[in-house]
Amino acid sequence: MSERHPGGSRIEDIAVPIRTLDPEDEDWSDLEPLRNVIGDARVVGIGESAHGVADFHQLRHRILRFLVTELGFSALGTEFGFPDGLAVQQWISGGIGELGDVAPGGRILPFGEGAESRALLHWMRGWNAKSVNQLSFYGLDIPGSLAPEPAVRACLSRLPSMPGDDGFLKLSYFGGRFDGLSHYKAMPDRDRERLAEQVATLVGRAEKSGDEIAVRCARAAVATLRLLDGMGLGDAKAMAQNPREEFMAETAEWVLRRESRLVIGAHNGHVGRAPLMLPTLGGLLQGRLDRPPVTIGTTYGSGVIWDIENKVAPTSEWKPELVELLPPEQSLDGLMAQAGLPLHLVDVKRLSDEMLAGSPNMLVFNMAIPVDVRASFDAIVHVEHVRYMDDSYLTLCSDLSTDP
Repeated sequence: MSERHPGGSRIEDIAVPIRTLDPEDEDWSDLEPLRNVIGDARVVGIGESAHGVADFHQLRHRILRFLVTELGFSALGTEFGFPDGLAVQQWISGGIGELGDVAPGGRILPFGEGAESRALLHWMRGWNAKSVNQLSFYGLDIPGSLAPEPAVRACLSRLPSMPGDDGFLKLSYFGGRFDGLSHYKAMPDRDRERLAEQVATLVGRAEKSGDEIAVRCARAAVATLRLLDGMGLGDAKAMAQNPREEFMAETAEWVLRRESRLVIGAHNGHVGRAPLMLPTLGGLLQGRLDRPPVTIGTTYGSGVIWDIENKVAPTSEWKPELVELLPPEQSLDGLMAQAGLPLHLVDVKRLSDEMLAGSPNMLVFNMAIPVDVRASFDAIVHVEHVRYMDDSYLTLCSDLSTDP
């Protein structure tokens, strides 16, 4: 966690310009300040204020290249389902076919499809084709469909088959990409109970097999059901345990038993160490690792992003919309914008008490929420003007219009 520091009197006094977001530019001089911020940490989290923003994907790509080539990082984990990440890992390791053949479509993040995402995976594949120091990709999350079926399917594919597996797989399927929660709430109690029993049995089968990946997949199914219990059935205990963040933290710890150093790409709300309302991935790892994770948050000043207009409504009523960013003056985004630079980095230790007192919030999509900046992040990268990923927005619109 960053220590308190009086900092400068103006943000422009401490802002370090970043020259470019272009991942192909490998003059790392503008990223060198990150070397001291990161030190010997084994985990670096790179946040994003919203999904589907092209600039944040490029930023992650460029910083990843710097960390791999200069600091020996060996893996990227993202806010992406663990079972689906297995196919991505196989492809970047030289698997046959085109990236579009990788289920589901080579997506790195929920709502993060686009040329920028694909470019990062192509670079990882190219690196592995020529380097002895191989890179790995991991999905750290539960299935993005909020249904256990992808995890159950991946687990069963690694285990000896048993009678009833086909029926189990059918029971675990909840419909289209956004139908998980509504399907689970509508299930008869006896079916939910039967599914929970079969998932618990699956964990035992996986553990008995000794296949670590099968175990992770089975536990992803467990975490998915626990999250649905909290979200859909009002199980307060399940929500307090925050099963999604817990699973991501457990998966990151598992990855660190296999890899030297890990980059995590996810929303600011996941990589940030201070809880917003519930424990976060970054906060859980801070309490479990010998060396706390270093977190790089992001802010933005202007541009158009996409959001979902009515996220509290049933998924059948979701409507995507394009939103013009309007950061409040009393926000971290507004503070960072005062530097007057298109792209810059600030070491959080250099932010003064006065600066932080006047910026108690930061944007999540286009909504300002309270944040403890010092407790959450070690550095902030500000992108003044952003653009949404066309492919991401169009895919979202298509998914929402075709899901039953």
